[in-house]
This record gives sequence, structure tokens and C-alpha cells, in this order.
Amino acid sequence: MGENWLVGIAGDKGDARLESITLSDSDLAAAAKLADAGGLPMDAELPQLTAADFRDASAAIPATAWAVPTDPGSTGEGWKDSLPLEAGSGVIR
Repeated sequence: MGENWLVGIAGDKGDARLESITLSDSDLAAAAKLADAGGLPMDAELPQLTAADFRDASAAIPATAWAVPTDPGSTGEGWKDSLPLEAGSGVIR
């Protein structure tokens, strides 16, 4: 065993074994920096985040401002006789 070694149990049931890996100082420093910022050590493997570019984004319209007209010819009665679904010995709609 040496500096920067990590030992853990791998496998399951009758196949359990000890495995070790050696972590470099730069890997440990990167993982510590991410953990300090609220991330997880495995996030160090991800590419760097880039800043969002909102220059071409349009303004959002709140859902309360949507205006969708209803179909004036629809009464909703057609849903009563929609496609029948068979279930067991009966038919449900």
C-alpha cells in the first residue's frame, strides 16, 4: 500500500475480492475541487461546463397568456363512443 491508493471490495457473494487503484495527485485535486463546489468526484470525468448563450433566445410567454380557441363544432360527445378496448370477457370503453 502506498500514498493515493484506494482499496475496495468488488464482486458479490462467492466472487468478492479486494481491488486497488492508485489515484494521481491531479485526479485527487480535481475531485476535491468539485466536491467543494457541491459536485461528486465522478463529475471530474465530465467535460467542462460552458456558459449559456442567450443572445438568440426569444422571450418566454407565460402559460397564463396562451390563447387556444376550442373547436366550435365539438361537443365532446364523440368521446363516449371512442374505440372499444377488450379486457378479459368484457368490453370497456
